[in-house]
Amino acid sequence: MTIKDDPSAGIGAALGRIPSGIYILTATWEGRVETMLASWLQQSGFKPPSISVAIGRDRAMGRMIGEAKMFGVTVLSAEDKGLMKRFAKPPQSDDPLEGVAVLDRPGRVPVLAEGLAWLECELMGVYDFGGDHELAVGRVVAGEILRPGQAYTHQRKNGFGY
Repeated sequence: MTIKDDPSAGIGAALGRIPSGIYILTATWEGRVETMLASWLQQSGFKPPSISVAIGRDRAMGRMIGEAKMFGVTVLSAEDKGLMKRFAKPPQSDDPLEGVAVLDRPGRVPVLAEGLAWLECELMGVYDFGGDHELAVGRVVAGEILRPGQAYTHQRKNGFGY
């Protein structure tokens, strides 16, 4: 089948060429911790500094962020393949951060110590646009670069799947 036979194949191929990064989202609420590998994250404002992240409706992270009103983002580099693999699949224990170095920030959202950079965000809103994902927008209230390097970016072969 060609793109001429199936116009959605052309859309999928074109969507897949939109580059994205790889990030680890973290949130905590009432003693529970949630993590998620995310790729659809983008800066969305200067004043206030803000980011948006698309979260699948079926993901627990969306509910957790809605409850906590805060979330963390760890930016990964191409060298962080071990972290990518670990967070690409469901956690192996009740504590998804077990065995992972986390920055010592008492009372704050956990962020990974081995990433390239981190951000902490206050939830500004979750936007339902009628699709299979929701868009969470957060005001960036803290962050820093942990080590020199470039953030990992990739392109998908097909924009209709991860």
